[in-house]
Amino acid sequence: MNWEAVGAVGEIVGAIGVIASLLYVAMQVRVSNKASLIESKLAISRMHSDFLGSLIQNPELDEILRRGLAGLEPLSKEDYHRFSNLAVQAFTFFSAGHFQVEAGTINSDEWHESEIIIQYWVQGPGFKNWWNKDGRKRYSPKFVSYMDSQYFS
Repeated sequence: MNWEAVGAVGEIVGAIGVIASLLYVAMQVRVSNKASLIESKLAISRMHSDFLGSLIQNPELDEILRRGLAGLEPLSKEDYHRFSNLAVQAFTFFSAGHFQVEAGTINSDEWHESEIIIQYWVQGPGFKNWWNKDGRKRYSPKFVSYMDSQYFS
């Protein structure tokens, strides 16, 4: 066997090694992407659950939320502040979820669950007033544009 044949065999073995390495890396990227999708879904679910848990544990907050959604006028200054904080908390995770949709880390099916909750909020005249008075100032232009196009147009 001459050195050219040995070199050719070495190149073939090297090429097979490169292909195997690329396949391995592709498989690891795929597994990592799936893990990222799962973690994103779990994080959004945790945020929703924590928010609901705070309402369940504190019926006064739940009452303020319901009254605030119905209208801001009857709320005292303190209750308006608490309602506003609840709205900020809820819409901060909606904004984060929207960012994840835009970034491709969650899909539209997962985002649909958040949209259903957003629809609950935007049905309330108090929320609409809060959004126009205070809410829209607190979020990114992309999220505000999404909210306006989907719910306020």
